[in-house]
Order: sequence, then C-alpha cells, then structure tokens
Amino acid sequence: WAYGLGSPVFEPGRRMIVKISGKDLRLREMPSLNGAVKRYLQPGMKLKIVDGPAVVDRYNWWLVEIEESKIYGWVVEEALWFASD
Repeated sequence: WAYGLGSPVFEPGRRMIVKISGKDLRLREMPSLNGAVKRYLQPGMKLKIVDGPAVVDRYNWWLVEIEESKIYGWVVEEALWFASD
C-alpha cells in the first residue's frame, strides 16, 4: 500500500539536522562507498538536500549542502541519522 513512496525526510529542497556523529556519517565527494570522504558530519549540522537520489552500492545517496560552510557532498539515506529541520 506504500509502494513507491520515498522517505518524507529525503527529497530535494528539504532541510535536515544531523542527529548523531561517528565514523559512519561521512560526507563524500561522489555518491559511492569509494568516494573520498570530505568530512565527518557532527550533531547539529544543518544540511539542505540539493539533488538525488543516486542509487550506488545498494544505497540511496543524496547531494547535500552544509548550510554553515556551503560545502557540498553526498550522504547515504539513513533516517536514523537525520531529523527534519
């Protein structure tokens, strides 16, 4: 009954706040597990979804902008890591 519906948190134009920190929460240069890590995201960082999803390595990847620094990169779609702003 919910077939084809994406997560309401993840769509271009939405704003999110990082909820957790750790080595798993990486901002990557490319939408891939092999993409270079640009930085590790920390709790409280505000992100804006710019584009996506790109499906690579069996994950949905979203291009985001870190609002404070205007740095762009790709993150994996994982609802437990983010909250709606």
